[in-house]
Amino acid sequence: MPLSRLYRYILRRKYRVDATPGERILVVTRSMSDVLYERSQSLLTLPFGRRRIVGMNNWRNATDYLYLLFEFDVDWIINVDEDCFVFDNDRILGLLSFMQHNDYDFCGIPDGGACVHRFHNPVVTNPFFNIYNAGRIRPKLREESVFQINRVRYAPELERFTPRHLLKNDHAYAFDDFECYYGFFFWLLLSGFKPLYLPSRELEDGLTTELRDHEDVPFLYHTWFTRKYTRDEEHTRRIDHIFDLARRGVSR
Repeated sequence: MPLSRLYRYILRRKYRVDATPGERILVVTRSMSDVLYERSQSLLTLPFGRRRIVGMNNWRNATDYLYLLFEFDVDWIINVDEDCFVFDNDRILGLLSFMQHNDYDFCGIPDGGACVHRFHNPVVTNPFFNIYNAGRIRPKLREESVFQINRVRYAPELERFTPRHLLKNDHAYAFDDFECYYGFFFWLLLSGFKPLYLPSRELEDGLTTELRDHEDVPFLYHTWFTRKYTRDEEHTRRIDHIFDLARRGVSR
């Protein structure tokens, strides 16, 4: 545990974790692009504080980022990638309220079987958009060693969490240990935290995800391939187009 405390201390100091007194809900974004961050934030009208986390550009930083979220002393965290373009903010508020009133602890899209190019573990929620009950998760998280959590691997007992009603017949998935952050989500499930898996569909470009809420109503587009923005003409053009759709409030 001393090493875990040191790890959390370093995260707090390096990324200047803070919460305004009385702030109970926070929107947090891991960001690598000024343009994408400004665009995505321009579409968010949520009445909560916001924090931009920069400098986590390595793929392994995805795990650090998840732990960093729970260093903010707030009750709820809305985690949203900078390449997510929201076109219905009220739906996020409704989703948050639904989770609060039905004892859900975290939500997100299955990382396999729901998206054509994410064919990995469906019990894990991909961290491009999540809502976390930080007030409930944080105390338990601080009792554990983050290094032990990172070493949690998939076990057959986790298969019972598979959201089979959301998995698509023509989309592959595997009960694997693909991403460095998977241990965190396995730990959440094994620790008794309640997941809410969200439905989605792909747009005509075959890549962009239209995320839907608990009532199967769409509220944001996730474009993926942030690192390709401005570096690949096709992806840049696609992402710009999706931003324009969201800005006009268009659901396809």
